[in-house]
Parts: sequence; C-alpha cells; structure tokens
Amino acid sequence: MAISNKRALIFVAVIVLCTLGVAGYVQWRQRLRTPAAAGATLGLNLGDPAAAARVDQLRAASHIVYLSRRTDSFDQVGLAPAANPEEQLLLAAPACERSYFGSRIGLCLVINRESLSPKAYAVFMDHALKPTRQLPLDGLPIRARVSPDNRWAAATVFVTGESYVGDSPRERRCSISRTAASSTTSKPSRPNATAR
Repeated sequence: MAISNKRALIFVAVIVLCTLGVAGYVQWRQRLRTPAAAGATLGLNLGDPAAAARVDQLRAASHIVYLSRRTDSFDQVGLAPAANPEEQLLLAAPACERSYFGSRIGLCLVINRESLSPKAYAVFMDHALKPTRQLPLDGLPIRARVSPDNRWAAATVFVTGESYVGDSPRERRCSISRTAASSTTSKPSRPNATAR
C-alpha cells in the first residue's frame, strides 16, 4: 500500500513539473516575440490602390520575395527591396505553405483548412502579387517551381505519406500547368528510394 501511494505521489510531482515547464516555456517564447521592424508594413491589402502602387514600385527595382517566419505573420508572402531589406511589406493573403516567384508570376501552394478535399490549392499570382487563379491539389505541398521564362509552373505534393524517409515507397504527384492557359497535366512520379 505504501509503495502504491509513493508511486502516485511521484506521478503527480512529474505532472506538476511538466506543467510548470510548459508554462515557463510559453511565457519565455512570448517575451521573445520580436516587434515589427521600423520599416515593416504588415497585412498589406492589394485591393487598396496605394498598396498596389507600392508593390509595383518595389517589384520594378531589385527586390526579394520570401515567406515570412514571424510569429504574427507566419507564411505570409513578404517583399523587400534588396538595397534595404528592413523595409518589408507583408501581404494580407494568401498564406503559402510553399512558394516560388519568377520575374512575372508567382506560385503559392496553400493548405485547404476549410474542408477535407482538396487538400491544397496552387494559387497563381501575377506580377503585382495578386492571385489570378487557383487549381486543386491532391496532396500536401512539398515543392513549387516556376520556369525561368514564366510560362510553366509545377507543384509537387505527397499523396500517400509525407516523408522521403523510410523503405516503403511514397506516392508523389507533380502537377504542371501552363501559366497563360488553363490546361494542366498531372502525373505520378516514381519516388527515389535512396533519398534520405
């Protein structure tokens, strides 16, 4: 009987310590949140003509397009001039899981969080970073590419499984789309069993 009570007491102590550890970690992470950079603009709405003009002005010069990893704008498309990376613009939508931007178009792979099917969408964006059309994807996005001439875009997704690791083959599908037309081609690709 005494051993059982001792085990219960140890179990409760471990639970309390774990709970305190998680609470401490959460508070520590909250304090680490970095404030927006002095020149950063968050949640830019491209429906606003002034915002669209600002994006056009940035796109005309040497610039960087990226996905934000900030906690207050995670996976939002960001844009910054190469000469002054602190002057950032973060778009309000869409939130991309994967993306690739060419000189004239962009491809943003978005997880569908509203229903079970399709699992994701390929959202095409024009030079002004405005979504122009979207296509459904059958799996979880892992790669997006745009051809150098901006005529083709490709998205690779995991259809059955989400890892390159392991001995069992995983089905991957690559969807290729001509950016100027609405024709698409979708074909399964053989997984590389040696990729680790």
